[in-house]
Amino acid sequence: MTADTVDLLVRQMRVESAGVVSLRLEHSDGAAVDRWTPGAHLDLHLGGGVVRQYSLCGDPDDKTGYRVAVLHERAGRGGSRRVHETLRPGDSVAVSAPRNNFELVPSPRYVFIAGASGSLRYSR
Repeated sequence: MTADTVDLLVRQMRVESAGVVSLRLEHSDGAAVDRWTPGAHLDLHLGGGVVRQYSLCGDPDDKTGYRVAVLHERAGRGGSRRVHETLRPGDSVAVSAPRNNFELVPSPRYVFIAGASGSLRYSR
């Protein structure tokens, strides 16, 4: 843990689909987590200098913990491999405060075009 991180427990690890696990991260004492908004992400400090950003998912009003989903990138740089092969429920992981570089501002209408992990989505 550094001054910019907090240690959270991996309370749950769940297979969401082929190659994807979600992590439920909570304070060990049950304290509330920091507020976040859609589009926010966390930095997970996975040991050995490996730090990776993962988007928050789930209910932003849930103050009991965070949820992130991690695709196992076998040809990646090692972050997702550590999550999938090493991290387990009960483990502690240093986590940054939520950051949102793409905050939505109020508008009467949006057109969303987003791409991630090789997908492209369009909704109106």
